[in-house]
Amino acid sequence: MHSVGIDLVETKRFTAKINDEEFLKKVFTKSEIAFINSKKGNAKLQSAAARFAAKEAFGKAIKVGIFKFELTDVEVIKEESGAVSLKLYNKAKELAKDYQFSLSITHTENYAAAV
Repeated sequence: MHSVGIDLVETKRFTAKINDEEFLKKVFTKSEIAFINSKKGNAKLQSAAARFAAKEAFGKAIKVGIFKFELTDVEVIKEESGAVSLKLYNKAKELAKDYQFSLSITHTENYAAAV
């Protein structure tokens, strides 16, 4: 089934949370946390915001929002080429069984978006 989800996030929303391990573990997978932590300064906020936006856009695309699955059940994978894709687990995978996905993320200094 074809469907589209989009989300826009202000990167500053992550300023207070970016070093909160409990928050990070609730929202991101271990590999996402490692990727985010490999970045410095504003790039760290941008990476977190873009990945969060991807999870929100996914929830919108499958028409359930983000409260029907664990956020860690949706993982943003960065390919060697630089492209990104989604890897789904558990409830998110079950909810999305009838959908096909492509992912695009982008960010500026103040915003991150995902489609």
